[in-house]
Amino acid sequence: MKPRYWLAAHMHCFFAALVPHLNKNNSENNFEPTKFLSLDKPLPRRHFLQALEFDVDENVSLNLSYDPTWLAILRATDALTSVDKSNIYMPSQHTRNERWDFRPTEEELTKVEEIYGGDFTVPRNFKMTAWPHRAGGTDDNSQELYYRNPQSTEFCAKLGIKDLNEMLCSLSMSGLGIPYYISKNGDSESVLKSRTFERKEDFDDKSDFIIDRNPALEPLLLKDFKTPNVTNNDESGEHPSSTITDYEKGADNEIDEGLQPAGSEILRREVTGINENKSTQ
Repeated sequence: MKPRYWLAAHMHCFFAALVPHLNKNNSENNFEPTKFLSLDKPLPRRHFLQALEFDVDENVSLNLSYDPTWLAILRATDALTSVDKSNIYMPSQHTRNERWDFRPTEEELTKVEEIYGGDFTVPRNFKMTAWPHRAGGTDDNSQELYYRNPQSTEFCAKLGIKDLNEMLCSLSMSGLGIPYYISKNGDSESVLKSRTFERKEDFDDKSDFIIDRNPALEPLLLKDFKTPNVTNNDESGEHPSSTITDYEKGADNEIDEGLQPAGSEILRREVTGINENKSTQ
């Protein structure tokens, strides 16, 4: 894989690099280098946000697409996916009779081509799982809940690989929350704190897996839930709509004002975040 850009958010450090790619068959005509950028945590005086400009053909489709090479690598390395607490054994070139180079073969690329029928367009199947921020809401500093992600489930099932999201969910049922898009009470913040998925056997049957951990309430299955007041236009790809408060609008304005050009030989326009400006006042 030799992409023009490789962007990694929330890497706990800001790091930019220009990665060369040698052409073994023609040393005088090397491949285009990769411009790599990782971003820091979203904290004051940290490089956690940058605005980038890309040269894009005006007539090109704006749909995102999967990289077939990356898909083939995911299939080839599926056996290495684990959620065990112990160290995971990783093969190396010093081992015998064991694959350690996971660059995909022609057969593996052909298999991925067959799975996707030659169409690697990323489907617009977004669903809001975590609850949106509510300005003025209570904050009891309790542990954040974890959610099953239907996008991950669909992607892994189609590609025939382990669902890491599901594997993490199966480790503990006590911290699993009801996804926002299937909650029958999208206006009640208490739902987020009181209702979770508990036992795997509760959703192994085909009635699905929603129950209530509050003993004072009756278990609630997925078939009893109603869709919240959000919309999802699959054709346009729009995200579910929600009310934007004056507070959120103000935050957006501050972010827009914070976009200032910064010198960078690799990636041009840098944004250091609005909190940094506040801390120096």
